[in-house]
Formats: sequence, structure tokens, C-alpha cells
Amino acid sequence: MARESAFSGEPSRALRIVRGFVVATLVIHIAFGALSAHRAYFQVRGLTLSAPSATLHAGDTVRSAIVSSARNAVTLLVELAQETRAETLAVRLVPKNANPFWDPRSRAESVAVTLSPAQLQRFHAGPVQLRATGIGRGEWFRVPPPVVRSIDAILAPRP
Repeated sequence: MARESAFSGEPSRALRIVRGFVVATLVIHIAFGALSAHRAYFQVRGLTLSAPSATLHAGDTVRSAIVSSARNAVTLLVELAQETRAETLAVRLVPKNANPFWDPRSRAESVAVTLSPAQLQRFHAGPVQLRATGIGRGEWFRVPPPVVRSIDAILAPRP
């Protein structure tokens, strides 16, 4: 006479409910993990830089905006460069979300810098480059490359 195993046949209703709960929990964690991994890899979602015209004068306002995935902190750096000289005009830190694995919301920051005569006196009249750089943080043994936007302009004295 053959003995039946206690584990043969259909699983009990309680076991099916527990299995369904475990599978649903795993699917949710895997989905959030995939989304979070993408956000960790691409930390800077958008970066803009604008100047009032192609010719810069003292008193002009330069604007930059950044959108971060908020998985990790991101730094926005705005610079004015000419030949071998570069000056930082603004630095803005975009913080990460409180619980970055679970919170998929992006964060945005912007900065507006009015060019002062004191800042511009270190440069001579001629071509300059405005640069905005979005710098992410290292994660998973990888530091993402910076995202850079630049505008070529002419620095001219105020008439």
C-alpha cells in the first residue's frame, strides 16, 4: 500500500494567501528597485542655462535650472570662463529625498546671478563662456559623468 505524502496535492488556502502576499511584495520591491536603479544611474534629469543676450555686461542676469532624480544629492555649478581664468558665479546643492529608494519624485532648483562689475573686472573684453554643470554623487562604485551646458558670449563694457 502506497503512502501519501503530507505535501502532495493542492496547497491549503492559507498557504496560497501567504504565497500570493510574498509574490506581490516581491513584485513591488523589484519594480521600485528597477525605478530606483534608473534614478541612481541618471541623476541629472535636466539642466538649462540662459543669458539675456550674446553680449554680457555688468548688471546682466544669468539663469540656470536643474532637475534631479533626487536619488542622491546633486550640485549645480555656474561658472564664467575666459582662456585660463574661470570664476564660480553660483553653487547650489539639490538635496536627495528623505527616503530615496521609495520616493520617485524629482527635485528642481534654480539660480539667478547678476553679474557685478567686481566679478567682471577680473576678465578682459572679448569671448567668454558661461557654463552650468550638474554633478551627481557616486553610487554603486560609479560616479556619473557631469552634465554640462554652455553658452559662448562676448564680454563687453557697459556703454
